[in-house]
Amino acid sequence: MAHFHRLDADSDREFLARGETDPFTGTPFRPTNVVVKAEDGTVLLRETWEALGGRYAGSAKTLPWGTSAGDGAATPPPARSDAAAVTAGAAAGAATGAATLPKPARQHAPPPTPMPDHVRERRPKRPWLLPVLAVVGVALVLIVGLLVMSGLRDDDPVETPIVETEEPDAPEVVTVQAGVIEGALADGDAERNGRFEDRYAFVADSSGRVLEFALVSDDFRPDLVVRGPDGQQYEARPVGDEGTRVVVGDLRGPGRFEIVVTSREPAGEGSYSLAIRQETPITTLRADGQTVRATLGERSVLVDGFFRDTYEFPVEAEREYTLAVASSAFEVATTLTGRNGARVTTEPEGDAVTFTPTEDGRYRLVVSSRERGKRGAYTVTLTAGPAPEDEVPEAPRVLAANAAPLRDSLAVGQQRTYTFTGQIGDRVRVDARALGFSPRLVMVGPDGQRVTGDTDEERASVQGTVATAGTYRVILTGGEGSGLVQLTLEKTEAPRADDIPRMPGLDRPPAPAPAQGGGGQNGQPYEAQPIDAP
Repeated sequence: MAHFHRLDADSDREFLARGETDPFTGTPFRPTNVVVKAEDGTVLLRETWEALGGRYAGSAKTLPWGTSAGDGAATPPPARSDAAAVTAGAAAGAATGAATLPKPARQHAPPPTPMPDHVRERRPKRPWLLPVLAVVGVALVLIVGLLVMSGLRDDDPVETPIVETEEPDAPEVVTVQAGVIEGALADGDAERNGRFEDRYAFVADSSGRVLEFALVSDDFRPDLVVRGPDGQQYEARPVGDEGTRVVVGDLRGPGRFEIVVTSREPAGEGSYSLAIRQETPITTLRADGQTVRATLGERSVLVDGFFRDTYEFPVEAEREYTLAVASSAFEVATTLTGRNGARVTTEPEGDAVTFTPTEDGRYRLVVSSRERGKRGAYTVTLTAGPAPEDEVPEAPRVLAANAAPLRDSLAVGQQRTYTFTGQIGDRVRVDARALGFSPRLVMVGPDGQRVTGDTDEERASVQGTVATAGTYRVILTGGEGSGLVQLTLEKTEAPRADDIPRMPGLDRPPAPAPAQGGGGQNGQPYEAQPIDAP
């Protein structure tokens, strides 16, 4: 029988001060916990001992904790009188035939008291009982005889040969902790229906964290079966289209979970990874002003005796949010954290609080009680204020051709846009000279065609011949650099028709086209003449 012991804050002060934890669940020991000490001295929670089947390190023996009272603590048996000891010894000797008890001193019993006559007269007489018993005995003898005679008349029964079969050994179950377990299915493993199996056991604590079992393999199509502490079996669901990952999730402790790793097809073998995760359940909250109703302690995480519910929601920079959490069952305690777990500063506003994030991201809200062990219904309402007005983008600056350099500045990650107009045939070149960073230039035409420039340390340039008349854009970026920059545009315009000189007397306006129906020789209509082939 296991020696269970209930921890006491005073009697077990030294043991509790060492801060030891359960070797499987990692739960720290606290007063009122029921524990058991294994044969090698390891102390376990009673739930862990029972989940392991009453064995640890291959032994079912336990060590007594001490003489202090507690659940299962041994207490000395009450002292018995000599007469009681003699009676108990006699009973034990009679049962075993191996005990010799001291003989008590012979005492002369008083003579029996004679029975009064009126009592003797009342004793019932049953003279018919002996004849009835005799008749019943004869009937039983006759029945047994008939059965024996009928058995002798039957043919000899066919003897069925007894085939001794070896029962396969039960598959080995390996107890594991949360994390990633690497393994492989291969010949020699336990086998069922032509499929190899590896079996594991995991002991979950009572914290309320959500359990997920995920199996991944690139060598075979994996399959996973999980059996909970109540005996219910959970089948895995595939994740993705490749068929290499299956998951069993949304389970909770406490208790022992049995995991079977196998394949979907017979004789599947190869390496695999089994991941066991214990995660805090998180509910997504929407900032739409809708009231969420929940119950603390129903599907909550238990931490140091306090129930906790966790929510997450996205936030936008420079937008005001209002949060209200209320309950009539307990005094509400909330914790609001932002990026990297930093606490968010809030301002009280009636029964709610307000806050304005400085950057986009996700915030986390934890709802609990101010008193340990409190539970009950509560509501959460999150409302987002109006979004800040979008900034008007800066208008592009005009880059004058063949003029003085245009001076500007560029911040980290910033982009500047400049424009100029060009005609077909114009040759253009844009140069950028920066101070302390490497600029980059891209020229985009009216038709969307892009020309990427060249960069050489603190200088960049882009050039080309205008193919489409219109407005061109020059985009300047500096990557992770910042500083001052100046730009110049050199443009050589293509010759225009008005720029071509005309020779006197030779440049005449073209003759008007002949009217329809005339213009041929002798006033006849013009007809196209065939061209003789050479």
